[in-house]
Amino acid sequence: MKTAFVKTIALVAMLVAGSATSNLRAEDDRYVVNYETVNEQVVSKTVYLNDGGLQPYLKYNFAYNKDGKVSEQEVLKWDSHKQQWAPNYKQSYTYTDHGYTIEHAAWNPKAKEYNLEKMKNEYPNEALETPVS
Repeated sequence: MKTAFVKTIALVAMLVAGSATSNLRAEDDRYVVNYETVNEQVVSKTVYLNDGGLQPYLKYNFAYNKDGKVSEQEVLKWDSHKQQWAPNYKQSYTYTDHGYTIEHAAWNPKAKEYNLEKMKNEYPNEALETPVS
C-alpha cells in the first residue's frame, strides 16, 4: 500500500517538474510555463498567456515537508489592473500511513485571508491501489 502511494507521489512530482531548474516551456500554443526549482524540487510554477507577448496568468508556489512531499500549494492569479499577483486559493496536504488529506481554502478578499472554513478531501491508500477499468 505505502509503496503504491509513494510511487504515485513520485510520478506526480516528476510530471510537475518536467525538465525543471527554471526554464520556460510551451505547454501548448496558448500558454508558456516557467518552473523554478531548489534542490530538485519545484518551488514555483508560473503560467503565462501567449497572446503575441507573454502575459502573467497563474503562479503556483509549493512547500514541502521533511519527507520531500508537497505540504502546501498556493495559487496566485495575476491582477492586470494592479500589476501584481493576488491570492486565489491554497491547498494543504497532510500524509498518514493510511493515505492523505487535502484541505482547500479560497482567498477572501474582504478579510484579506484564506477562508477559515475549508473544504477537506481524504484519500485512503487503498484508492490508489484500485485498478481503473
